[in-house]
Amino acid sequence: MDTSEPLENPTVPVRHAREGELHILSQEHETVLYHGDDVVAKPKKEVEEEDEDDSFFEVTINDVKSMFSNLQQRRDNLENAPLLGQKYRELEKDKAILKRLHDHPNTAVRIRFPDRFVLQGIFRTSDTIGSVKSWLRESLADSALEFYLFTAPPKKVLNDDMKLVDEGLVAMVVLYIGAESMPENNRVLKQDIYSRVSDPEKSFELAKEKLKVRQSEEDNDHEIKPSTETQLKDHASSNGPQQQPVRRPVDKGKVPKWFKMK
Repeated sequence: MDTSEPLENPTVPVRHAREGELHILSQEHETVLYHGDDVVAKPKKEVEEEDEDDSFFEVTINDVKSMFSNLQQRRDNLENAPLLGQKYRELEKDKAILKRLHDHPNTAVRIRFPDRFVLQGIFRTSDTIGSVKSWLRESLADSALEFYLFTAPPKKVLNDDMKLVDEGLVAMVVLYIGAESMPENNRVLKQDIYSRVSDPEKSFELAKEKLKVRQSEEDNDHEIKPSTETQLKDHASSNGPQQQPVRRPVDKGKVPKWFKMK
């Protein structure tokens, strides 16, 4: 008879946080730590229910016309690109940045570590990469660690002086940490932080609550911009009551005295 202890089921993942558990490490940036292995994938049944039928992917004649029109527009834009002035391009870039700031005033930054732990914090989209690094350094076991942040793929090291919005890092973003020397166990955070791991679902809910995305003005033009006719009426009413011309009926059978045939 085999008296050895039963082996643990290798198919059951070990959770790092209990379901529904949430530990806010810092109130300033709503800092939380969770582990990538605790992220629960969406059940296959739910995915299948959301799948589109085959007709969704069929290309119609209107689709072809639309694609052809888009290609023509892109070609025209490329041909006319040299005609655009540098100031105009800069203006368009500034407009795009302002739109991002308007639509996404806050950004959830997630730092992913080699051991699959993720540190999440909420920042203003106008904050710099340097601000994010200062926030991260407060949680490091070695505060003197020389590190950098980068996006991938492709790998792009981020400059401390650049703002999140300048790098297109808005809404929810994932950054990675790099350093010349990392601990063998890849654990760079303070030891007590690892005992306060949160449930990813609760972390995601917290991020969504803080990211109050504003609707784009373009989506609400019909609500906020009155028609030209309405504007004219409003302008007229603001200047007081207007006298309307009096129309008198014309008697076609009556001839004026001054008009006599000789």
